[in-house]
Amino acid sequence: MDDSDQKFVAALCQLIAQKKPILPYSIRAHGVSIDPLTGFIAVTKEGAGFTCASFILEIFDASGFRILEASEWPEDANEEWARSVIDALRNTGAPAEYLDAMERDVKGVKRFRPEEVVGSSTVDGWPIGFVKASKLADKVLAVIS
Repeated sequence: MDDSDQKFVAALCQLIAQKKPILPYSIRAHGVSIDPLTGFIAVTKEGAGFTCASFILEIFDASGFRILEASEWPEDANEEWARSVIDALRNTGAPAEYLDAMERDVKGVKRFRPEEVVGSSTVDGWPIGFVKASKLADKVLAVIS
């Protein structure tokens, strides 16, 4: 990214931070968006929210940069992860309607791991596909281990 693009993304992050939003956590980011001009976070679907990785992806998407080629991520390999997230949220007292909405999305949910986002953000050629992102994620994990 050139300097002006970096400044735009940083400015968007600052706008979001100034609003001190309550960020809903969810296995499904579809139904949540960030307005790049105001930093306003809109949740349009029950049970939608962010993981740490999908929040970063949405910031970049809202800024006009698609880091990952989401269509290449597997949909059927994340059910155990999704159920563990829902169980953890249940243990925190999350509303039943919210959990029920997420339960409907367990099958077919795509999980973007933080290390995939970090690794993919360090290379040119966005958007990055799943195979390449997985290899970059392994490098990130090797460095931090």
